Amino acid sequence: MGRQTNCETPNDPALHMCKLRQKGLMEEIDRRSAHPTVACNKCGARANESRNLCQPRPYES
Repeated sequence: MGRQTNCETPNDPALHMCKLRQKGLMEEIDRRSAHPTVACNKCGARANESRNLCQPRPYES
């Protein structure tokens, strides 16, 4: 059986906002969240693109 995960976008989890924050890459986070269109149901992070979040949902400011 396959590995279970809470991540809905597992293609490149190293680029997810939660992983970038763990690595302290704040400038990269700023670039990927300058104009947020989605938010993560898991951690609440906002991002420009859904591929940068584990559990993306539409974000309205």
